[in-house]
Amino acid sequence: MSNREIEDDDVQYETGTERALRKMKEEPLVPAGIFVTTFAIVAAAISLHRGNSAMFQKMLRLRVAAQGFTVAVLLGGGLLYQNKRKT
Repeated sequence: MSNREIEDDDVQYETGTERALRKMKEEPLVPAGIFVTTFAIVAAAISLHRGNSAMFQKMLRLRVAAQGFTVAVLLGGGLLYQNKRKT
């Protein structure tokens, strides 16, 4: 039987909340990147509404950096997980 073939008795069922918490423990930097990205978008929207174009530009740059960081962490975690599965 291959690794992908799992019998029903071996499947561990978990709720959505349990799965989210488990994933956050496995990859703690991803939620941090998502939080910073969300913060930057909200702050940019507030700055735009207030007419503060300098802060708006800074927040958009922060958003791009935070998204890049999050994608890099996701890719790094995926590569690490792939290497662990091979061994």
